[in-house]
Amino acid sequence: MIRSLFVASLPLLMLAACGTGGPATEAAGNTADNTAAAAPDGGYAARITALSPRLRQGVFLRAIRDAGKECQEVTEEDGIAAIEGKPAWVAICDRSTRWIITIDKSGTAIVTEAPPASRPERQPG
Repeated sequence: MIRSLFVASLPLLMLAACGTGGPATEAAGNTADNTAAAAPDGGYAARITALSPRLRQGVFLRAIRDAGKECQEVTEEDGIAAIEGKPAWVAICDRSTRWIITIDKSGTAIVTEAPPASRPERQPG
């Protein structure tokens, strides 16, 4: 019984031994503060761009669902030119529905349905 209690509490003991993190952690925190101060818009677009594709798809999935739109999975996403000065992406849900997602300066995602993609005309032959 005592052994299982010790084993169960081992992760907590290891976490407590970590302390506050020391100078390296504090320096990293200062860098993050400086980055936020240098980006007056909060740096939201840069943070989204820095995510791995899978995490970025998760962010866009949440934005689409929070906007009340139907989406089971973001299957593709790609950055596009800014719209009205706001960073923008196209997210494709379930391999079919296209959404445009822009991020305003407060970090709020605005989700709108993308116009149908133009398809090149087929050449006879």
